[in-house]
Parts: sequence; C-alpha cells; structure tokens
Amino acid sequence: MKKILLSILLFAATGLTVKTFSQVGGCANGTGACDLIISGVEVTVGPYQCNTPSAGKITVTFDLKFKLKANSGNKWIFIHSYLQGDYPTVQPPTSVSGFFPCSGSATDPPTRTNGGKLPATIGQAGTSFLNLGIDNTGTNPTLIGAGGYTPDAGVALNSATSITKTNLPALGVDSFSIKGVTVVINASCIAGMLPSLVVKTDVWSSQGQQASKAQCWVGGITTGFNDPTINLQKQCNTPRTFTLNVSTSNTVPSTLTYSLFIDADNSGDVNAGDIDITSVLGDGTFENFDNTHPLFTPAPTSYPPYSNTPGIASKPLIFRGSTPLTANVVAAKASDPVGCIPLPVKFNSFTAARNHSNVVLKWETAFEQNSKGFAVERNIRGVWEQVSFVASQAADGNSNSALAYLFVDLNDVKGITQYRLRQVDLDAKSSFSEIRAVRGEGQTGKTVVFPNPSLDGRVSVVFEDATVTRDVSLSDMAGRILKQWKGVTNNNIQIDNLIPGMYSLKIVVPATGIQSVEKIIVSKR
Repeated sequence: MKKILLSILLFAATGLTVKTFSQVGGCANGTGACDLIISGVEVTVGPYQCNTPSAGKITVTFDLKFKLKANSGNKWIFIHSYLQGDYPTVQPPTSVSGFFPCSGSATDPPTRTNGGKLPATIGQAGTSFLNLGIDNTGTNPTLIGAGGYTPDAGVALNSATSITKTNLPALGVDSFSIKGVTVVINASCIAGMLPSLVVKTDVWSSQGQQASKAQCWVGGITTGFNDPTINLQKQCNTPRTFTLNVSTSNTVPSTLTYSLFIDADNSGDVNAGDIDITSVLGDGTFENFDNTHPLFTPAPTSYPPYSNTPGIASKPLIFRGSTPLTANVVAAKASDPVGCIPLPVKFNSFTAARNHSNVVLKWETAFEQNSKGFAVERNIRGVWEQVSFVASQAADGNSNSALAYLFVDLNDVKGITQYRLRQVDLDAKSSFSEIRAVRGEGQTGKTVVFPNPSLDGRVSVVFEDATVTRDVSLSDMAGRILKQWKGVTNNNIQIDNLIPGMYSLKIVVPATGIQSVEKIIVSKR
C-alpha cells in the first residue's frame, strides 16, 4: 500500500490520511468578525492513476474532512490549491506573497483574469488543481457545481459525491466531510511512485449571496507533499503480522513521534474504543529521523495477544506520526489483504526440507477449531496439485494444545518445488498457509532466486540449509535498503511489490560471518 500526501491540502495514496491542526504561514485576514480559522484537515485518498488522462498527469480521488470556526460570516467558502510553481505571483497592496493581501478590507476574489491563475478546465497546466465551492448558508451545506464560481463563471470547479456538516458547539467549530473529490495534478509519477512536491492553498469566504467579494481569507498555506512517507501493510498470517516503513527526504535529523492502533470499530480514525499497540514498535518516539534513518520494521511483526484474537486480529491498523519540522500529523491505515480470512488453525511452524529424493514437511499447530485436516499441495511447473490429505489430530476438530504433523513427499524433481497447506474446516471451508520452497534433487548453489527475471514484481528466495539463521537485506542500485529480514530461520522467503529494476539481496550468517549477494531483476511485462 504505497501512499501519497498532498495538502490543503495534503494527499495520501491508497488509504493514507493527512491531518494539519493549525494554519501554516500565509495571510490570515478579512473584515468584520468572520474569522476564517481552519484546523483538523484530514484527507483520505483512494487509488491514484499515473499519466492519465495524458502523460505528465496524476489523477487522484480523495475524501476530505476539516474543521472551520463556526461563524455566520462564512456563508460561501472556496478552496484553491496549487503546486508551488503555479502559485499566483501577483502582489496586491500590502500583500506579502500570493494573491490575497495580508491586511485591509474586502477584496476581489481570484479569477482567471486578475492574476488568480484558476483553470478553465480540470487539470489545466499552470493553474490551481483543486477548486472547491461550498454553499454554507443552510444547516446542510451543498457543493457548488461546475460553472458555479460566481466571481468567474468560466472557472472549473472540482466535483464530489457528497458533503456533510456537524456542529461541535463545545469547540465552537463546524466539522465538514466531503467525499469523492477528484483532481488532476500536473506532475509525473517517477518509477511508479508519486513525487515529492510542495503545495500552496488559499481559502476564502464571503457573506454576500453572490460571493463577489472575499471578506475573510487565509492565503499561502504551505505544506510538503508525500513526506514523510508511510508504507504500512498487513499480511494474512496467523497470528496477523504487519510491516512498516516510515521515511523522509529531509536531511535535518528530528524526532518522529508516532502511535499504532487497532481500528476496533472500523471507523478509519482513532477513537476511544480502539486498542493502542504502540509499544510493539517502541516508546512512541524515534530519534534522529532523517533521509538516511527511517523507522523500518521490514520483518513481519505480530502484536500479541491481539494478533491472534478472534474478532480483533482482522481489524485494520492505523499508524500516526509527526515531526517538529512539519505541521502535519500523518496517518496510514492498513487492512487485511483482499480475500484474507481468519484461519481456524494457528500454526506455530511450517517447514519443508529436502532429504535426497524425499521432501520432509513438518508443521505444528497451537490450536485448532472446527478443523478437518490439511491438504498438502505442491507446485512444480506453475500448477498447484494436491499430493495428500493429513487428517486433524484434534478430537472433533478442536484442540487448545500443540499438535505436531509430519508428511514425507517422494520428490526427485530437479528444479524448485513449492509447498503449501490448505487447511480444511469440517464445514468444507478452507484457507492456505504460507508457502515453503525447496531446491531440486542434486541442485547446486547456496541460494536460488526464482523467477529471475520476475515479470510481476514477486520472487521467492530458497536457501541451501534450513537449519541456519540468516539476516537478509534488499537494496536498490543506489544502495538504499528497501527491506530487511532479521533472524530468518526458514529455508525461504518471498518478496513482493517490486517495481521494474535491478536489486541486490545481501545474505549474512551471523554465526559464521559468511556473506553472499544475489542480483534480482524485475522486468516490465
């Protein structure tokens, strides 16, 4: 789940949320008592598309939440966000920068003809990429449709699927929620990733029905784009596990303050009923966080006892982090992968090892519930086939004690063979274990990587000796470490989600100091 930030607005790619709790720089002014104070900006973005509808463009759909000081002066509200290089350079009287002055009375709002740099069509280069209009005159606000920008009827406004408002009298604010906003950003994805950009945003409001004058405004809100970057992923293991990579392009070391929660109510946000598991990662702070020191947990990490608790293990995880160098609290949500269902069996271990022309499979379960047994399946030439079925040792399919299983497969194949267990319930439902791989009969070489080259960004790595403990790291050609595995005791690992390119896999046996390096190539289809 690669994520993207933009800001107010900040953006995030699949499932990423961005929050800013205070205005950042810029001009904040206006007439009367209609203070325009924005806080609690929260953006959750769905899948993004690179180079659509044409090259050099990114299309993103997102949901937006923000809080606005409750005031009768904010009847019509408009939001304009620009890439930093597209931000207006006009200098109104007493203006420090951008379109709006930093003091004075009501002013003309931005248009296409007075230096406001607003677009005639969505995605027009050199103009604002986000333009939202909100009719806030009633209890229930509505979005102003295309062609409804009163100061300039030719300005294109972005569409959205819905908008709601909740008044929070104790805080003196209105909380807005806008869903399904689509924008087109004039930037190119780099090697399948979103670029790091700077965004500037103007927000203004008017009391007049025609919104012909901007009476309150905040201008030049500046925020970084896609930094820090969070990659949080869950696996279908039992117990459930996750991997995490929080990185930054900033060269100045700072302290990353973070938290990790189980989203027990599936709300997408952290609430009172959610479970704080921050201690899995540490004490909630990470010192000397910079572009060479990411917060990195590449090895699948469980979070007992919740990672194998029925009804809890499958809930999403939410990671939040912030540094003093930014004004944003960034949050990433990770759900179970599609098709991942809770296993009624908890595996303590599952190994596969070759012994001449035989492959010895061993597995141990910590508990079993409603279990009929295990279909042993193997993959030799790209097709999975069942080679045997091992009945459950649990009485009536249920056991809370550790149970050990052994199966020997006659296999003299010269190439790599993969094995998996298909655990079958008494009601015929089934789920798969992790995959194990063994080298072929008489196959030489200390490490086997396959397929290599890979066409789908996925490779399996098989080690020679299953009894050795290893440390493994994956680097790109620039020497950046992308993933790490500490204390690997299985005879194989699987690497997913690699983009086209060349990689180095470094394998170290701590007990002996022996090191080896394998090259991995990922090609385009």
